[in-house]
Amino acid sequence: MDNDQLSIRFSEESYSTRSEVAKALGTNLIDGIWNNILIYRRNYARATSLSDISKARYQITYLSSISTKVDELANKLSQLSDLYNKFDNDSLERINILHRQRKSELYAAGKILKTALNEVAISNIINNRPVDGQYDLIVNYYKALQYVERDIYGNIDEEMLAKLYQMLCGSEELISFYRVNDFDVYSQRALINREYMGAPVRLIEELMENLLDFIKDESTEVGVKIAAILYMMDYIKPFEKYNELMAILMVKAMLVRHNVSSTSILPLESLLADNFDKFRALSKEVQKSRDLTYILSYTNAEVIRIIDNSINIINRLEITEVQNDYYRGDDPVSFKEEFGFDMPKSSLEVSEPIKEEPVVEEVKPVEPVAPVVEEKPVQKVEVTPTPKVNKVKSEPTILAKPVSVVSEDKNFKQMEEDMLESDPELRSHQAHFYVRHCTLGKFYTIQQYKKAEGVVYETARTSMDNLAKKGYYKREQVKNKFVYTPVKLD
Repeated sequence: MDNDQLSIRFSEESYSTRSEVAKALGTNLIDGIWNNILIYRRNYARATSLSDISKARYQITYLSSISTKVDELANKLSQLSDLYNKFDNDSLERINILHRQRKSELYAAGKILKTALNEVAISNIINNRPVDGQYDLIVNYYKALQYVERDIYGNIDEEMLAKLYQMLCGSEELISFYRVNDFDVYSQRALINREYMGAPVRLIEELMENLLDFIKDESTEVGVKIAAILYMMDYIKPFEKYNELMAILMVKAMLVRHNVSSTSILPLESLLADNFDKFRALSKEVQKSRDLTYILSYTNAEVIRIIDNSINIINRLEITEVQNDYYRGDDPVSFKEEFGFDMPKSSLEVSEPIKEEPVVEEVKPVEPVAPVVEEKPVQKVEVTPTPKVNKVKSEPTILAKPVSVVSEDKNFKQMEEDMLESDPELRSHQAHFYVRHCTLGKFYTIQQYKKAEGVVYETARTSMDNLAKKGYYKREQVKNKFVYTPVKLD
C-alpha cells in the first residue's frame, strides 16, 4: 500500500492518531508515513474561532468522511425528534420513553459522580419522591436537567451557567463561580511538551467567553458544537467541581436552542461516563496538534450511536404496543422487566382492576329469533360475570352482535348521523364506534377500536383520546394500559 493510500486509510476511513497508525502498521518507524498523512489532511483544514491558552486557533479537517458524519448527526437528530413528536405530550407512550431514557441519563450521571444508583432510588428521583441523602447530587443534576429543557429561550451565557452550577451545588448563593485555584501538577509547569490539566485561573474567563461566542454562531454545525463544548470544558475546567456534568448541560442547552425536541431522551451523559480514557487520550492529542477533528470524529460517532439506540427503543415499543395492546397486555411484570422501574402512576387512580369485555369478533351470532341472555351458548362466552345494566331503548349494546350485522341496524345509523350533525369535528369512524360502545358502566380499549374500525393502532389511540377530550368517554388507567368508560351525556 503506497503513502497516498495510507493517508486516505488513516484519515478518511478513521481519523487516526500517530500512535494508532503505528499500532495498525506494527512499527514505530512511521515518520515519513505520518508526515504524508499530515500533508494530506492540511488540504482540508479550516481554522475555527476557538483559541487555546496561547491564543493559537484550533482547526477542523473537513474531509468528506468527517463532513458526512456531521451531516448524518444533524439528520439523525431530526429523525428522532420527528419520531418522538408523533406522541402527544400526555400519552403513555411518551411518558414511558421519557422515563426509560431518564433512567439511562441518571445512571450515567451517577457513574460520572462515582455514585452507585439502584432501581428504587432512580425511580424515586424520576417521580420526585424523597431519597437518601447520598443521592443529593443526582437529584440536583436532575433538577438542572429539567431546567435546561424548560429554558428554551434563554441565552447560553455566564448567567445561565451560574444558575446551573448553583443548582448542582445545591446552594442558594454561590460563594465563588469560576475556579480560583490553579492545578499544581508537573505537566502544567513543564517548559517542553507542556500539558494543561486545566486552564490557568487568570485565563478562564477569557477562554469561556470565547467558547460561549462559538456556541452562539448559527453557521456552525451542531456536531461541531458538541465536540467543541466537551473538549473545551475538559481543557479549561472552569469550575472547582462538576465540570463533566456542566459540559453535558451546556450541550443539551445548545440542542434545545437548536429546536431539538428530543433532547430530553438523549442520554448524552454516557459520552463522558463510558470509555472516558479514550476521550481524555484524544483531548491530549488535540492539545498537542490543535486539531479538533480527533474529538469531532469520536463524539460524532458516539452521539449517532446514542441516537440510533433511542430510535430503536421507540420503534421496539411501538411494535410491542401494536402487537400486545399496550406493553404485553395484562402481564404485571412486563413493564418492570422492560424498563427496570414501575409504571408511573396516572392522576386517575382505579381502586379495583376492571376486566375487559370479551372481544366481539370471537362471539358467534345468536340465531335472530330472540336474544335471550340466559341461553347456554351466551353463558359460555361470558367468562367473568358483569353487573347488569338497565337497558334503554336508545342505548346500544354489543351483546353477541358482529359488526357486519350492527352496521345494518337503522337505529345505530340514525344515532351516527345525529352525532356527526351535532359535532362536525367528529370523524365518521369515531361516531360509528361510539354508538356501538357507549353502555354506561362498561370499559373499552384502544385495541377494540382498532379491530372494530379497521384502523392502525395510532389512529385508534388518537381517536379514543379525542373522544375522551370531548367528554364522550372518561380515560382511566388500569394496570399497564388506558381504558375508556362512557360518560353520561346531558
